[in-house]
Formats: sequence, C-alpha cells, structure tokens
Amino acid sequence: MALASILGAAVLLGSSGGASPPTFFEARSTANDSVATVSGGGWVLLTAFGIDVRSTATIPLSNIVNTTGSGCTPTAVGGGALARTITVPAYSGSFGAGRAPLWTFLYRQSASGPFLLANVFAGASPTLANLTGAGCATNLSKVAAMPSTLVDSPPVASTAWSGSGVNASSFAAGDPAIDTLLMVATGSVKVSGYSFSGWAFEYAPCAPFGSAPLTNETAFVMLFGPHGTLQTSATVQTGCPSV
Repeated sequence: MALASILGAAVLLGSSGGASPPTFFEARSTANDSVATVSGGGWVLLTAFGIDVRSTATIPLSNIVNTTGSGCTPTAVGGGALARTITVPAYSGSFGAGRAPLWTFLYRQSASGPFLLANVFAGASPTLANLTGAGCATNLSKVAAMPSTLVDSPPVASTAWSGSGVNASSFAAGDPAIDTLLMVATGSVKVSGYSFSGWAFEYAPCAPFGSAPLTNETAFVMLFGPHGTLQTSATVQTGCPSV
C-alpha cells in the first residue's frame, strides 16, 4: 500500500535535536509558525507524516523526491543546497503515544501550486523546501486541505495500538519484525477510488523511504476518520518499504 506515493508528500531535509518527540498538534504549530514567514503567504496544510523507527534510519533524498512523481523538483527555501540524506532518530517510546521525532508537513498556495514542505525534528528549528514543476501540480493537487476538525495524534495512536477489538499491538505481537510506524494525517484524497480524509497508521518491518527494500513483507494498516473513529483495518503484503 503506497500511502506516500498516493498522497504525494515526503520528508526532504533536516537534522534532529534531542528534545522529547512532539505530537502532531505540537509539531504542526511549530511548522505553521515557520511557514508563515515564507513569502507569498496563504499556505494551506494538506498532509502530515510522523515517522517512528526503532533503529536510526538514514533516508536517501532521491527515494523521497521520487514519491511525488516525475517532474517535481525540490529546492531549499532561500536558496542553497539540499542535503542528500536525512537521519531519522531512533524512537524508544510506545507506538500508542502518538509522538514522533520527525514530522513532515506539506502545504500549497493554490491547486496548481506552489508547494512547500516543512520538516519538524524534536528540539530543532524547522527546515523548509519548495516543490515546483508539473509533476507536483498533477499529483499534489489531488489532496484537499486538511480538515480543521482533525484530532491530535495521541488519542488515535492509543486506539490504534491498544483499543478494544482489532488493534496493532496484537498484530505486532505475532510479528516481532514490526519496528516502524508511519502516521499520516491528510485532507480528502482518493485512494483506489475510495475518498479518504483523516488518519492512516501503517505498522511495518522497515523504515519509510529506505534504501534497502525487503520483499513479501506484511504490514498492518488502520484508517481513521478526522475525529479518530476507526473506519477499516487490513494486513497488506508489501515490497517493504511500501510507503
């Protein structure tokens, strides 16, 4: 299930700090303050990613940019060079906490762009990158603005991990290879003909956007509405990393 490819967003650059990992709301506030300083204004939030990995992961920039589609070029806000790789710090907390050492936010000014990415690492200033080109408009214009009613990550993460009925901790107990959580918050987007808006949680045995893909791995995916109500869950076979 190629969540990131479908939603068209990615991690682009940055380095980590040593502070406690933020929740979605905490990281969003930091990102919004930073994005507000970028010329043009009127930035609308589309999608956010929170990444938890049990072991430090180094992600090639080329793998990440490719998820936005061809013809989409990243440039550092204010000029300068982009890092070729980023390092996602290891996360030792519970997958039910709704916190992540790295959150990435995708914004746009209009349906045709321009588009902007903001990375928020715990304890560090946000880093920003522009995304320009026809590929950006083709893929990223399919995502609607994130709903203002979207709940914060902790209550959804808690339900996903240990809620009554189907939950991710039961799945992970039977598959000790599960060591990564990707949390995706998004505005309305069509996924295989299905319109979805809210939270998607994917538990997998590898880091998102990694450089050493595995094959025939099993991931567990849970979809929640904007208010945190479980809509569906499924195990999926993936050429990990699938996101």
